[in-house]
Amino acid sequence: MSAEVKVSVQKGDHKLELLDEALRLADFFDHLEASLKASGKGKADFSVVVKPNIMMFSHKETPPATYTDMELVEHLFDLLRGEGYENLKLVESQNVYGNWYQNRGVVNVARISDHRPDLHGYEVVDLTEESALPVRRQVAEGALRGKGLAGRRL
Repeated sequence: MSAEVKVSVQKGDHKLELLDEALRLADFFDHLEASLKASGKGKADFSVVVKPNIMMFSHKETPPATYTDMELVEHLFDLLRGEGYENLKLVESQNVYGNWYQNRGVVNVARISDHRPDLHGYEVVDLTEESALPVRRQVAEGALRGKGLAGRRL
């Protein structure tokens, strides 16, 4: 037995109103409240993570075609804060652009693409750097003992 999935497709000229309507039709905040309740946490401690596509940004597009529209992302964060959620994160991973261009870390790309976490109350997290920390620590600890990640000698 599978759960019912709601999909909303909206057309129009007012993108923020269209996002509001899509969220309403999808019962987004009801589902979020259910997850909050199941977690046993309060809204201040409950982490809400939004994963847009910002790493394809190289220049401003009107409308954005290769990256997620930051106005929509920040409107969603504003709605979440309005509902009392405080632990808000925008997460993204670096991509192959970093092989050819400098300064392609997630935090910098968010900055140059006009994301404003300070105004909208969220934190930008680079998953590439976050996920590498435990592996780097494990490699360093393994190297000190003469072992690799799988317990083999390096």
